[in-house]
Amino acid sequence: MTFLALPGSGGWQHSFEETTDLTAAKRPYGPDFAQYAEKLTEEVERLVRERRPDLIHAQHLGFGLALAFARAAGSTPLISIAHGTDVIAAAENEQVRDALIEIMAASTAVAVPNAAMADQVNALTQRKFNDRLITIP
Repeated sequence: MTFLALPGSGGWQHSFEETTDLTAAKRPYGPDFAQYAEKLTEEVERLVRERRPDLIHAQHLGFGLALAFARAAGSTPLISIAHGTDVIAAAENEQVRDALIEIMAASTAVAVPNAAMADQVNALTQRKFNDRLITIP
């Protein structure tokens, strides 16, 4: 199992067999985000082609790496998780909402921690992806 790490991710201790450091300089949402997401996507696409994963865990419904996973997954199943901060940010910012919708569209399944968050995700996506939501208490 491989873990992809962003620059500045620090010395997080984990039990993954391998860590692959990505080179795209981290950029928050804003004017530089699209270029950042594009560079991440190029890196992730190359890794997906080389490694041919059985499954991709994209983590959040926002942020650049999750968006890169969504764009690079192709036919590889993509699993995402609504953590809350991503959903709150999407409700307040169009750029974040667009990323959330793109990640939802690419995801095979999306875990949410409760029905209220599922309702919020459905509101942000006009219920287009309700069949992908899995509430995990």
